[in-house]
Amino acid sequence: MVVNISVYSKESSNLTAVSGRKPVIIIESKKKRLELLQDEYPDAMIIDVTHLAKDKFVEFSPLYPHGGIPVPFSTPIEAASVEGIWQGLKVFEHAGVDATLFQNRKMKNMKHAIGKCGKYLGHKKGYHGNEVLDEITA
Repeated sequence: MVVNISVYSKESSNLTAVSGRKPVIIIESKKKRLELLQDEYPDAMIIDVTHLAKDKFVEFSPLYPHGGIPVPFSTPIEAASVEGIWQGLKVFEHAGVDATLFQNRKMKNMKHAIGKCGKYLGHKKGYHGNEVLDEITA
């Protein structure tokens, strides 16, 4: 039996079906120098999936504003990005849900000022919900 696996091809700069090869994904810190990564993984395709990426892989960033992402337990509310949902549903001692973050399309200015907002308490279970979830459950 032959299994086709999609991997990223350096040659074509595209996803391609390659028979018999298993892709390996290695996650490294963005802080690690590119030259060091290239030395450690000479045959690897190094892909930046942060919001600072300069190519199409930026779309894998949780900050990327795809739009139309349903906010959990909040039908029909939608958000521009996954990060907008995550940050927007955070609850602090002195600050609740911040729905403006649901529509942030700039891929920046998503964090709350801990000093102003107080201690982090968790994430609201939906925009209108009363339950506050711990970080792992959220």
